[in-house]
Amino acid sequence: MSKCCGKIFGKKSRSEQIIKSLNLKSSPNDRNSQIVDLNLFNQPIRRDTFGENRSFDRNPSEDLLLERVQRKREETPIDSKFDPKNIKYFLDQDVNKIRSKNKIFEDSFFIKYISSVVENTQSQLYLSLRSRLKCNNLKELNKAIKWERTQTISSRYKDSKNEFVLDDQGNAPNKVMSSSDYAKYYSVSDIFQGWLGNCFHIGAMMALTKNEELLEIVIPPDNALRENMNYGAYHFRFWKLGYWYDIIIDDYLPINSSSELIFSHNKIYPNEFWVPLFEKAFAKFMGNYDELEGGLFENSALYLSGGLHQEFKTHVAIELSKKSIEDDLNPNSDELFEILKTALKKRDMSGCILEDEEMAQKYGLYKEHFYLISEVFSSDKLNFVKIHNPFNTKEKIKSSEKYIQLESKLKSLGVSPTKDGEFWMTYESFLKCFKRVKVCNLQPEKKFNFNYSSKELNKLKQKSHIFTEWKSKAFKGVLPANLRKIKWNDIDYKKFKVEIKGNSKKNILFSFIQDWIRRKSSDMELQLIGLRIYRHEKDEWEFYDSLWYQESLQWCLRLTLEPGKYLFIYEAGQDLASDLEYCFRVFIDKEYFLFQILSSFRITKTLF
Repeated sequence: MSKCCGKIFGKKSRSEQIIKSLNLKSSPNDRNSQIVDLNLFNQPIRRDTFGENRSFDRNPSEDLLLERVQRKREETPIDSKFDPKNIKYFLDQDVNKIRSKNKIFEDSFFIKYISSVVENTQSQLYLSLRSRLKCNNLKELNKAIKWERTQTISSRYKDSKNEFVLDDQGNAPNKVMSSSDYAKYYSVSDIFQGWLGNCFHIGAMMALTKNEELLEIVIPPDNALRENMNYGAYHFRFWKLGYWYDIIIDDYLPINSSSELIFSHNKIYPNEFWVPLFEKAFAKFMGNYDELEGGLFENSALYLSGGLHQEFKTHVAIELSKKSIEDDLNPNSDELFEILKTALKKRDMSGCILEDEEMAQKYGLYKEHFYLISEVFSSDKLNFVKIHNPFNTKEKIKSSEKYIQLESKLKSLGVSPTKDGEFWMTYESFLKCFKRVKVCNLQPEKKFNFNYSSKELNKLKQKSHIFTEWKSKAFKGVLPANLRKIKWNDIDYKKFKVEIKGNSKKNILFSFIQDWIRRKSSDMELQLIGLRIYRHEKDEWEFYDSLWYQESLQWCLRLTLEPGKYLFIYEAGQDLASDLEYCFRVFIDKEYFLFQILSSFRITKTLF
């Protein structure tokens, strides 16, 4: 039995009906699967209760629905890796065509109006801005937020020219640059979080500045050319559901009555605008600035790379080390440090979240706030972790005598002094302070040389997917809404099989990414997705494991499977307001080539 964390479905699910129709059976061990409390999910789960034998008769008007379902049921194999030829133009806007018109660009899709900022008068951002700008209603807020071009904003600063990006000395880049030269102009010190509660996204932006290969993809160098800046047309690239999209914006930015940028910006060089322009492009991509208020680090990392995330709980690592327990899936404290060290070497994104009020007060930090992990250091069997706050201001923790002594000791060991926003912690204090650590493998198919023995590497491979070079297959499709109006056996429900050949266990990783559904009266809602796994044993399909997941846009399941045939069935756990787009990816350890997808991926609708 696999140890993946999951829950068997409470009532007979639609997949069980499919298994029955395929002459399969569930194992008696089904009831012994691990349980996850569904109350942990943020959104209430609506469950329609029908009799087990209830049938769904169609009337003639439903034939059109069935036809649409059958038309959309096939998945499309896609190449989700970056290729300039495969980039899609968001809203059909082509930056080269826009610039070729030889006139200043003003975007008609993201206008200088309050609707580009807030979603409605119930949103947290609306209430926050109304308080900060002392407005009584939406109309007053619309007047209070001004929009100005970057050239106008920079003209207020003496001897300042409008620039897209500057180096640490305030110099603009040359026209011809290599990728490494271009990356040197971007720094975590450029980024200051503004009035948006988007620390998770700012942290991802900070991590992006350390990955030169990905940076050049997401922020094309032609933005920094003077002739392009004069048009006020900038473009950025974001990854979504298997494709890279090119997003174009104009250079109007929201400011307050004091002519200050209200969202992210550069405080050191206020005439450098890549940070607020990048944030604006992401706001356009998501719908408005309101969409950036609150969220998850791994979601932003996904949009910036298409990478794979993983979460580690520090109390588990501490407990395993304390009791000297070996665990097949979870790292102990020493192994977690190796994971962080390797992730930073690979230029992956790593971060942590502080959830304990007592720890927040003890260290002078913010509760429920995301912090970037920017560096680790070891000396004389002591480990240290450098943390970076997206606010990029001097931290209270650095004013204590104990911290001053810590940084003095690190300086004597050759460690560079920290800047504003940065601070060091002993690894022991870090584990006690931050309950959750997140690592995002940004380029899972990129080759990387690991400095570990074969035994150490195999052990770490089981606990984190950053140690594996993966080979991937990707599919994109649509999960139709209202399937409950149709007899479940009228259509080919979505499922897929894999066969793993050979004589030893193989690493395999699944990534399911869903688009979001926005309700008219509520925030973004993610759908509850279930996965059941069956293994072919003695001419029958036996239950192997199951999982529910809802919290993130992407969920990743990594398994080590014995050779054999497996059946995977995905299920949506609730009615959908509209058709739901998804992207499904299978990652295979490149070290193994004996892997075969026997049938294309399908997804099923659950009946509770």
